[in-house]
Amino acid sequence: MWFTENPWPPIFLFLSGAVVFGIAWSGAQRMIYLAGIGLMLALSGGTYYLEQAIVTDREQIDESLHDLIRQFQRQNRPGTLQYISTSPQAKPLYDLADHAIDVVEVGNDIHVTDVQVEILSQGTRASSHFRVNGTVGLRGHGAGSHFPFRFRARWQKEPAGWKMVEIQDLDPINGNELNRFNYVNVPAR
Repeated sequence: MWFTENPWPPIFLFLSGAVVFGIAWSGAQRMIYLAGIGLMLALSGGTYYLEQAIVTDREQIDESLHDLIRQFQRQNRPGTLQYISTSPQAKPLYDLADHAIDVVEVGNDIHVTDVQVEILSQGTRASSHFRVNGTVGLRGHGAGSHFPFRFRARWQKEPAGWKMVEIQDLDPINGNELNRFNYVNVPAR
């Protein structure tokens, strides 16, 4: 596991070290300080490229979440359902998403914000909290309206990657569960 989700704090520290070596070099003009500057700059660049190469579980879930929403917006059934588990536990969610693709229309102004991911059960499960804002409506019923949404999703790590197994619809203001999604009456395909 990478020690940071964001490369900029260590890069800033290495660049600060380069500045310190630069100040020391300006006073003493010794080659060791120039070597220190070079080392700090190399570590800064190396940290950036290393961070790009390492994708943490949190980053994978964040990326999967954004892509799931993008695929749903495009009404891409296979693209959407690939992020939802096919396990028996997730069957109600799978059926809900499958049905919603036919019924719900999402506008181009959709924004996903406040994504927080927590890894659980020794890296096999995860919980994500996120907000979605945008125009949503029922297909065939005219233009939709702008709505704020807030969700908590449960994920599990499967051989094919992280898959969503459950989603809770939360009140956008106080976070209480709204239970607007009735899994029971969703027709299966």
